[in-house]
Amino acid sequence: MPEVDGLTLVKFFRAHPNLKDIPLIVPFQPRRADYKGRKRSLSARTITSSSCRTDRLIARIRHHSQGYINLLQRNEAYQALLKSEQRLAWELARAAEYVTSLLPKPTVDARVCADWRIYPFS
Repeated sequence: MPEVDGLTLVKFFRAHPNLKDIPLIVPFQPRRADYKGRKRSLSARTITSSSCRTDRLIARIRHHSQGYINLLQRNEAYQALLKSEQRLAWELARAAEYVTSLLPKPTVDARVCADWRIYPFS
């Protein structure tokens, strides 16, 4: 990439909310060893020399792809859990309203005082 180096591209990816979690493999020239320290500060997943063997590169791509798929699945499960918790809280509030509507109104008399409280399980 003549206009943009790999680490600048990593910066742009990490700044974008939809791209920030995508694993990136950043190749570098062996004479550019300063890339290793800089890439860690930019959260690139892995770094490899331009002369990396093909089988190693494929293994890294598979490893990081599976990690990214696991991240997406975890995020999807977390969102489903949040939705389920919100639905449950809504149902609990409706149930409390129903039970409250069945109870007699609190009364205060000179001789008798009747009142009630609802303590939902938490």
